[in-house]
Parts: sequence; C-alpha cells; structure tokens
Amino acid sequence: MNMSIGNSQLGNEAIQRILCGGKKVYFVGIGGIGMQGLAVLLKKRGYTVWGSDRAESKGVCRLRSQGIDVHVGHRAAGPAGADLVVYTLALSPDNPELLYAQKAGIPCISRAELLGWVMSGYRRRVAVAGMHGKSTVTGMLAAAMRQANPTVISGAPLCPDGEAYRLGGNDLFLCEACEYMDSFLKLQPDLSIALNMEMEHVDYFRSEEQLSGSFSRYLHAARQILLPCDCSALSVLAAGRDREDVFRFGTASDADARAERISWHEGCARFRFVFRGREAGNVSLALPGEHNLRNALAALGAAAILGADLTQACEDLSAFRGVGRRLEKRGSFRGMTIYTDYAHHPTEITASLAALRGVMGKEGRLFCAFQPHTYSRTEAFADRFAQALSAADRVYMLPIYAAREENLSGICAKDIADRIPGACTVCGEELEKRLTEEGRAGDFVALMGAGDIDRWAERLTEA
Repeated sequence: MNMSIGNSQLGNEAIQRILCGGKKVYFVGIGGIGMQGLAVLLKKRGYTVWGSDRAESKGVCRLRSQGIDVHVGHRAAGPAGADLVVYTLALSPDNPELLYAQKAGIPCISRAELLGWVMSGYRRRVAVAGMHGKSTVTGMLAAAMRQANPTVISGAPLCPDGEAYRLGGNDLFLCEACEYMDSFLKLQPDLSIALNMEMEHVDYFRSEEQLSGSFSRYLHAARQILLPCDCSALSVLAAGRDREDVFRFGTASDADARAERISWHEGCARFRFVFRGREAGNVSLALPGEHNLRNALAALGAAAILGADLTQACEDLSAFRGVGRRLEKRGSFRGMTIYTDYAHHPTEITASLAALRGVMGKEGRLFCAFQPHTYSRTEAFADRFAQALSAADRVYMLPIYAAREENLSGICAKDIADRIPGACTVCGEELEKRLTEEGRAGDFVALMGAGDIDRWAERLTEA
C-alpha cells in the first residue's frame, strides 16, 4: 500500500507571489538526493533555508557545510516562521511537520513543483525522463554540455562521492524528470527526453493506458522531443508532431543521433557519433554495457539539438566516469571486485548483469546480492526478478526495503529466492560471512537495489 503524499497543485504564479513576499523556505526531507540541490540553489539566491531529515547522512553534512541548518527527526514546530514548506514524496501524509504547516497556514509544495518553478527561470530547459537511465543520461548530458556551464539537478551524484547538483550559469538548465506520481508534469522543459517507457511504480501507475497518458502529456508540453528509435510505444505518442521537432537516437540507420563503427573494449563501447548524417566525433566510453551506448547517444543527441560543439562534446563524454551507484566500482573484498548498482527493476538488473559479464570476460564468477525495493514492485515483478537475477552465478536475496509502503500481500524475499536455482536469503549481517565462505579472488560481486544496500559496499571494501 502506498503511504506517501502526492504532488502539490499550487502553480508557478502562486509560488512566485509567495517567494517575492517572503524569503524563508523550510525543506522536509532536505537530505534527499533530489532535495539538496534545490536547497543550496535557493540559499545561493539569498533565501533563508533550513530543514529536517530522518537521519544523519553525507548529504546532511554537505548541507551544513553550505551554511544550511538541518535537524535530524521530524518535529512539529520545525517549519515555524517559514513562508513556504517544500516536501519530498517519500513522506507520509501524517508527517508532523506537514501537519503543523497546514494548521499554521504555511503553503506547502512538493519538490517537483519547486523544481518546475526554478526551471522556468532559465532560457533553455531540458528534462530527462524514462523508467531506466535518467540519472546516467543527465550526468552524461551535463558532461557533454560542460562548455555551456549548465545548472544541473540530478537524481544521483554526478560523480562518485559528489553532489547530485551543479550550480552553473543562468542560461541552460538540465534536470532528471521523475515520472512517479506524475512529478515530471510539474516541469517546464523546452526539450523533453524520454529514454524508455514500461510499467513501473505499480503503486501509482495501474495500467498501460495511465502510463501512456502521463508520458503523452510530458512529451507534448515541450517544443522539442528526443526519443529512442526502438520504442514503438513512445513513437506512437509522438504521432502528429512536426518532424523537425522530433529527434530519435539509436543504432538504426535512420536515427538522427546514431553510432557508426561500433567496437567494444573491456565491455565499453567505442564509436563514431553521427548526427543527421554529419560525423561529429569519436567516443570511447568508460561505462560498460549496451545500455550505456544507448544512454550516450541520447546525451549526444540532446547536445546536438542544443547546438553544442559536438567534437568537444564527444571528448568530454569520453572523459565521463559515471554517476554514483550506477554500476559503480567500489573496490575489493578478499580479492573479489565489488560493484554497487541502483538497479531495482528487472530490466535494469538484466542490463547491469550483462554489462558486468562484458567487463569480467570469462574469468571468475558473478555474484549478486539484491535488495528488492517496495512490496508492490516485488509482488508485481516476482517472476521477472527471478528470471533477471538468474543471469548471476550466485544470488543472495536481502529482505525487502519497504520505503513508503506496508506489506499487505505478505510478499517476502524468499518468494523470489525460491524461483532461482541455488539462491538463498540472507540478512545484511550474513552477507559478509557468505561471501567469505563462498567467494574467491577474481569473482565479481554486484550489490543491487534502491534501498540501503549501498552501505554494504562500504563495509565490504573497508573490511
């Protein structure tokens, strides 16, 4: 059951009136990866910014280093004196700070609505949507457009151990567009990118029709759109648009943004980038997998639409080393190579495990420790999770990370493990023991999931 609060409906004009008349903004859940950049951006613009988060974290420490007061725990009077309260969708409707703000008459808006208002102040605005690859493509596009000094708000650290935002100039704004609860419909892009579309967030999207309707509104709100060649469902949604405003990326010969002369080195693609028949530059990706080849074509296609120097863009993208927790190599444990990955959907797991196979070659074994994220997703994709995870040589299933949900179906990690030959369930404390007993030097270990499994990457590599 979904226990989170929905997006607000205040609108840009109302937000503008509030922030013209007041300068005090309180963030509930300020340590969230998508909240930090907005908080710092408002602070740099002269607003008084403070907030709360449920626990201490690296993000909280970074905010404090920027002069932003953050208290741990949600206390009712936290927003006292604020002109505006900004909240994350991870909260429950009975959050004491939200209830206090509502009772006190303080306007409350969601993170997505604040992002849309901030975005509207830039001349050129780009949003990156899709069920998979948003953070990586946002990071790739930020790298490819480095010459334009963009302001960037991402959903993952733009480099390992870094911030998920970059405050650049006032001309170009790049952001990750989350589809959950139709958050991306709050944004104001000129160029809308859709990387893919398939059922996800099943606690909100109840049907393919609902999902298609949301993506249709997202695409048609922008002046230009960029889509993959190989997604017929998205192509249908673009029907009726002027051909000059619709761009496509992929490896097909009729793609606007495509790759030629593709070769592979240690699982990473090398290719010649071509935009609308014009060869633009050579790219040697540092990120493995066929999915990252597609991600790179999306980023370079957007850079071409934005008028970038494509030779420079190709060089800058070749130097890009990825965003945090997206097939991020973290170190070693007893001679095993440890990767951490945010994959929490079967499609993502399939792509990431295939990419790691390309990196490791035929030597060693591939182990995967997977922490399912939310009960509704685990139940809806149980068979697909089992099929995707079976690509690993050994699978360890950790308990489901509940996030915003209650377990009304009784689903558990063992339900997935029982469908995978040789898989087993472990609690977090058992994982190190299992790897010590069963792993050996030369093996690869992928720690996957959108919950707190990343802490095991730290513990294992420290051990």
